[in-house]
Amino acid sequence: MEIAKISEHAETTQLRAVAECLQKYLRLHGRSNQGFDVLRFLAEETLARLETGSSAKFHNLAIQIAVVGQAKKDPSAWLSPVWRKLTSEILPSLENGLQEFARAEGLSHYPWVNRQESTGGAGSVRISVCEAGRDFSTVLPAEGPSRP
Repeated sequence: MEIAKISEHAETTQLRAVAECLQKYLRLHGRSNQGFDVLRFLAEETLARLETGSSAKFHNLAIQIAVVGQAKKDPSAWLSPVWRKLTSEILPSLENGLQEFARAEGLSHYPWVNRQESTGGAGSVRISVCEAGRDFSTVLPAEGPSRP
């Protein structure tokens, strides 16, 4: 197997593991609001897309339809305040619990989400990614804090 394919397989395996971790965590600690609904969608749909070999990147429209059932207004305008609350309040309040939960699941990374600029012409939008990129081995001591 080529080095690039091994690396891609390892990244996919890691992404699957953290998406499953996020999904399990939200079943135990999730709340009912649009921010948590976005997280649930990202975790569930990441797993579904990885299963089919598709990209685990999501346009704002797909997120909006999954959370509210239809596109009532511009997807970016809808997601902007939801994303702001998610990144400024919800995720920071969950971070220690996510770290502890991921460690208990035997992972060396914990689930996190981010937005990236999309490249392209008309119709390109910001996308959200459930990502396995935060190594907490040096961030949180093994005895760690309690879950939120």
